[in-house]
Amino acid sequence: LRFFSWSYDASLVRLSSADVASFDHSVYWDSVEWDVVSAPITTDTVNCSGCHLSPYSFISVDFHIKRKPLFYTLNLVLPVMIVSLLTVVVFYLPSNCGE
Repeated sequence: LRFFSWSYDASLVRLSSADVASFDHSVYWDSVEWDVVSAPITTDTVNCSGCHLSPYSFISVDFHIKRKPLFYTLNLVLPVMIVSLLTVVVFYLPSNCGE
């Protein structure tokens, strides 16, 4: 994610990350599917070629995430296997079972 101002340059708006080098995991709500490995925060200024002469400041947060492997097993593979098993079991029912 990159946060910066489109309207004002670095001489009017200076963005800083308040001396925080990484993402605070205490405010993060744990996801069922993903784990946040790291999230470094960087601040910098960049010159916009062609639009203005003065540089723009921005804050960049790079999220490094990892997918939990058990998510697909429980939510995709297991239900498909159960439904497949049920379709095969239906053919073993006798035709006069009452349904």
